[in-house]
Amino acid sequence: MCGILGLIGPRSFDAEAFGRALDVMRSRGPDDSGIYEEPECLMGHRRLAILDLSPMGHQPMASHDGRYVIVFNGEVYNFKELRESLEAEGISFRSNSDTEVILELYARKGPDCLQDFRGMFALAIWDKLEKSLFLARDRMGIKPLYVWPRPGTIGFASEVKALRALPGGPSGTEPEALVQYLAWGSVPAPLAITKGVESLMPATWMIWKGGSITRRAYWDFPGSGSRGAAAPGCEQWETAADNATAAREGAEAIPYKYRTRGEALEVLRPLLREAVAYRCISDAPLGAFLSGGIDSSSVVALMREAGQKALHTFSISFPQTSLDEGPFAVKVAEQFHTRHTDVSVNAEMAEENLDAFFSAMDQPTCDGFNTFMVSKFAKQGGLTVSLSGLGGDELFAGYGHYRRILRSLPWLKAFPRLGTRAASFGASRLSSRFVKLEALSLGGALSSTPNSKLKTQNLLFSLYYAARGLFMPSQIRAIVHPDILSQTQLGQGNPASLLPSFSPSNFLTFSLSHFLAFSPLHALMALELRRYMHDQLLRDSDVFGMANSLEIRVPLIDHRIVETIFQTAPEIILGPTFSLSDPLTFSLSNQPKALLLDALPAPLPRLCTHRPKMGFTFPFDAWMKGPWAETMRDNFQHAAKQNGLFAPSAAERIWHRYSAGDAHWSRPWAVLAALRQT
Repeated sequence: MCGILGLIGPRSFDAEAFGRALDVMRSRGPDDSGIYEEPECLMGHRRLAILDLSPMGHQPMASHDGRYVIVFNGEVYNFKELRESLEAEGISFRSNSDTEVILELYARKGPDCLQDFRGMFALAIWDKLEKSLFLARDRMGIKPLYVWPRPGTIGFASEVKALRALPGGPSGTEPEALVQYLAWGSVPAPLAITKGVESLMPATWMIWKGGSITRRAYWDFPGSGSRGAAAPGCEQWETAADNATAAREGAEAIPYKYRTRGEALEVLRPLLREAVAYRCISDAPLGAFLSGGIDSSSVVALMREAGQKALHTFSISFPQTSLDEGPFAVKVAEQFHTRHTDVSVNAEMAEENLDAFFSAMDQPTCDGFNTFMVSKFAKQGGLTVSLSGLGGDELFAGYGHYRRILRSLPWLKAFPRLGTRAASFGASRLSSRFVKLEALSLGGALSSTPNSKLKTQNLLFSLYYAARGLFMPSQIRAIVHPDILSQTQLGQGNPASLLPSFSPSNFLTFSLSHFLAFSPLHALMALELRRYMHDQLLRDSDVFGMANSLEIRVPLIDHRIVETIFQTAPEIILGPTFSLSDPLTFSLSNQPKALLLDALPAPLPRLCTHRPKMGFTFPFDAWMKGPWAETMRDNFQHAAKQNGLFAPSAAERIWHRYSAGDAHWSRPWAVLAALRQT
């Protein structure tokens, strides 16, 4: 895990000024740094040593023939197997690092080498002969990579703040990114909060040469589908007749590969073991986050199965609060004999870390403080690498809104006009607590299309916005300054631009026809993985882990596990019971993530598996209305005075609404993050 920075093309500054921008990311790589310089190329690297701790892993690194130079952030876990195949061809290696393997494979295969990699990565390779730059990200987008293209030049970095620190670097706030952030609580890729900067999409490579850019997606979620009968919410978008229409439009459903529980488990069990075993490869101290929930506990169980002996786990607890998961974590730690550290966090301790948290933030986010704190304690406890259970809820349908959306979808499909009118009435006439009904009216307004699959997709997107959205269109119009709002699609009368499929961020790396081939469940998974997981959870894990010089690994979203889930019939994942005589009514298994639990080598404690989902959340509401109240109010007033992006008094109104009990704590928190970052 490292930080990378580069600038290709004419420049007006020297390597020393470039080095100062690189050092903005010092916490990403406290162990070493390096700069490669040519008249038209500057590439820098900050190293956190994890594989091959010797100086031989130093970057930037040149290929054996000297033609290629690489800077690389992340890990390719299967590098030893790839290295063996290269050695069989007579290639010798100077180091024991994965970086050298990547470089030699690229020299032989070009962009096709990405198909061989299993891991998390963001990389840049300069071709000295062709004077071209190759950029690429891993399939799930675990490692960030931002690009700053301009006429004749291109910059790239692991963090936007490093690009901003370059002399003459990008500056100013992108209005569309601000509006999208307020809608979702994170800036959706490929947008970035800074004007002129974009996030390279997951599973994508880019080649820059002479000012011309070529980009390609090299991987996607497998299309899946069933032509047979299925439970409501697990069916294809519509009927066989609609499938025929979709086929003409390029959206033909693909049969599922795994249609029984036994078939799915036969594949998942070894994949889970292998994914965790790969992520235990480290020459630096390694452990795990452990909340006592299903996902983190599953990872710890699989680490033990993989032979990880000295296992150090970390958790955060909040004694005497309803959010305290400490006892559950202790129970799992006892079962798997880990050396467990639980840190009790109170309001005073958390408040002392607020400034450091906001300073570490690279783009505004309404989340991440939990990751920042547990990463800090894990680093202080001696870890350099920590495994996390991120991805379990997204892939195994652990979130409650999966079931709520799948229950609601048949009703809205059956009575679209009634649903739209009810949503519009409720959003405008009822209290502010019902404002999320506004999202449903967006989907209904778009449901006039004659294509029933597109109609259902629009309804699904609006339900997803209602579940995941932060502020609704009418609220955003009241928050953002009119001059800024007028530069956005929302300000120009297009509220549907906030829905994922119609967003100017165009976050879908897959085609619309491909998306229509998904079942509603798999469509929700794709949205979660590309919107919430990528734009928030993974970005926060990277930024706030690296702010503490800690690498966070996420085995549950290994791309081969993702491929398996997308090829598994929805009813196997959800475990539904349903009545054919009443297709609009169905119930789902009471045990969430049963497929994941059944794939584990040993049962988890019942205390952890049969309890309400809590989520890794701090008691912000009690703190913000209690010991933090004065600090938060002062922060709001100070930041709002210096920020011209928000409407006059908008930030103060949100704080007063929250103080009066008329808004969730996440709303003022999200606005404060935006004020601090813009």
